[in-house]
Amino acid sequence: MIIIEKDRHVRNKQPFFEAHKFYDNWLLDGELNNESTNFISLGDWFDSSHPTPEEIDEEMRFLSNSKMKFFLLAGNHDWSGVLKQYSILSFRNLSNVEIICEPCVKTIEGKTFAFLPHYKNFKVMKDLYTSLSEEFINADYVCYHFEDETQHGIDISYLKGKRFGGHIHTQCKNYELPMPITSRYDERGLDNGIYNLTEDKIISVPKLIDYYDIEYGDEVEIGLAIFPMLNILNAPSKSLAQEKYKDNYIHEIKVVNKKQKEIINKSDEKKISIIDFFNNYIKDRNNLESWTITRLKNYVRNKE
Repeated sequence: MIIIEKDRHVRNKQPFFEAHKFYDNWLLDGELNNESTNFISLGDWFDSSHPTPEEIDEEMRFLSNSKMKFFLLAGNHDWSGVLKQYSILSFRNLSNVEIICEPCVKTIEGKTFAFLPHYKNFKVMKDLYTSLSEEFINADYVCYHFEDETQHGIDISYLKGKRFGGHIHTQCKNYELPMPITSRYDERGLDNGIYNLTEDKIISVPKLIDYYDIEYGDEVEIGLAIFPMLNILNAPSKSLAQEKYKDNYIHEIKVVNKKQKEIINKSDEKKISIIDFFNNYIKDRNNLESWTITRLKNYVRNKE
C-alpha cells in the first residue's frame, strides 16, 4: 500500500506539538502500520529548518517505532540556508527511512515516482526542473515541493505523470491532497487526511486542530476539534479574555473599540446635521492630530 502525506510541519509549540504526538500515535496504533506500507511525505516534515531537540526526539520515536517504509521529500521548511543542509537528515541512519534531497526517480510497488525536492533556491530549481530527462518525463507519478505553473511558479507541465504537490496548503489543482493536521488559520474548516494511492481514496485523520470564533462571555462548545484554537470577539480587554479562557488555546483576541462604538451608536440614535456630526466627531475622538481638529473647527465655524 502506498500512502501520501502532505506537509506535516512538526513544531514545538502548543497545541501543535501535542497534536503531532497524538497523530504519530494514531498512525502507530492503526492498521497502516505494517511492513507492506510505503509512506511518502511531500516535504516540510518540520516547521523550522532548525528543529528543537524535542521535535527531533518525538519524530525519531515515531519513525523508529514504525513498521512502515518512509520516503521523506525535502521541503523549503526543511532546508537551512545558514547550515546549507536539510533538517530531515537527522533520520538518515534509520533503516526504514529514505531521505530525498536530490531529484531522483524511484520504483515503488511497480510504479515509478519522480521526486523533485525543494532544492537550494528558486533559480537552481527552475533551471533543473524545466529540463529533466526522459526518465522523469515518463514517470507514473510526480511528487514535488514548490509552486508549479498553476501557481505562477516552475513550469513542469511537460512531465506526463500524475502530480502530487506539497508546499501549497489549501486545495487547488495539483495540490488537491488535504493537510494531515491544520497548521494555519487559512486552513480553518478544512478536512484533514492522508491519501491512499493504492485504493485512490482519502483516509480521514481525526480533527485535531481547528480555529473557532467565539463571542466574549460565551462558553466553549463541547465536541469541537480535540485542540480548538479560539478567536475571542468583542472582549472588554485582552487581560480579561485571557483570564476567562485561560484553560483554552487562544489564537487571537479582538477587543471592542468603545469609542468607535459610542460614535456609531450616536449616529444611529437620530439623523443630525453635518455640522452637529463634526462637532460630535471632534468631541468624541481623542486620537486626532491637532491640525486636523483645527481644520475641522474652522470648517464648522464657516458653516454656522
